[in-house]
Amino acid sequence: MSLSSESSPTQSRELVRELATLIEEQQSIINRMNQACKSALLCSQLELMKDMGGIDLHLDREYLASVVRHESRKIAHQHDRDGDLYFDTMVETPSRVDEHHFACLLRELVDNAFRYSSQGSPVRVAWLNLDSGHRLIIRDEGKGMSDAYVNALNVGGPLSRLSISGLHIVMKIIELYGAKISVMSEASQGTTFEVDFSDSPNNFYN
Repeated sequence: MSLSSESSPTQSRELVRELATLIEEQQSIINRMNQACKSALLCSQLELMKDMGGIDLHLDREYLASVVRHESRKIAHQHDRDGDLYFDTMVETPSRVDEHHFACLLRELVDNAFRYSSQGSPVRVAWLNLDSGHRLIIRDEGKGMSDAYVNALNVGGPLSRLSISGLHIVMKIIELYGAKISVMSEASQGTTFEVDFSDSPNNFYN
């Protein structure tokens, strides 16, 4: 792939484009490996926290509406779909969820919504008050999820069935916080995730 003195301008441009494509592909592989390492580390940390007693019952309350907006917009921008993101109800009351863990869960679910839906179709995000906690809702109008994934998520089935690392992390965070997840999905109609976080200490590990 060397550039000889006899190469025409057209050949040179083709070679440059080929090199640029190879570099881009390698960078993509590096990024995926980096993300896989981060995911594995986070899963290990969540497991360790659970084994050591779980979430501190005195965890400071966090105002997470701004996190929902900020992280959702970042994901929409990464998919070049800023105009497809819509926010429904966004409460400003504090919740007993660690901001970092919440942001990880949110990013995975919002990324999933954009990844499996088409350009121009809406992705809707809401953060609601419950009587004793908060509910995160993410809706898309994409291709939907298989019954196997929906069932595994809804019943808290074996995580080994969730080969998508992002959903594996989501379930680890939900398990750690004693949260509840509900997934509704229909082929070619889209998917709705609802995650309920309780403020009640009874739902935290002791």
